[in-house]
Amino acid sequence: MTGIPTIASLDGFILFHIRGTAAREAVEAVLPDAPTAVLTVHDLVDGGFIACLGKKEYFLLTHSGQPLLQPERRDNLTVYARSDALFLLSGDGVEEWLKRTSSLDLRNRPPEEFLMSRLLKISCWLKKASGALGDGYLIGCDPTYSRYFTRALETSMQSCAAGK
Repeated sequence: MTGIPTIASLDGFILFHIRGTAAREAVEAVLPDAPTAVLTVHDLVDGGFIACLGKKEYFLLTHSGQPLLQPERRDNLTVYARSDALFLLSGDGVEEWLKRTSSLDLRNRPPEEFLMSRLLKISCWLKKASGALGDGYLIGCDPTYSRYFTRALETSMQSCAAGK
């Protein structure tokens, strides 16, 4: 491997989960070009994204100071902030590390693909980073795994860089 990838917590962002029969309508009100195909994502200029998880379900990641939606609950719509641990993996060797640790070959995947997977035995979502965040991958997981996942990522990256 050419180098050790870097891992950084993604601070300053908020992840919303939008669900219900009115989810598409709510999303289109703020992002008319939101994806419609399941498990696809559209990047936002600020480094955030909107991901279609299903016909009535989306993730929306935006800067916490300028959220595009607010929490809301009604019969046909639920919008709530998730507490996912958010990471940015980048730098030399990130592609090689992912190739070795993931059951998926992410190198040839389209940038508009949103994946629900497992890395290092932790369920997570991931996508290619772009825009203001640069190259690399965004990863999110249950917040209770944040410290464990950070340590596991760092250990795995160092082992991979050392050729182990």
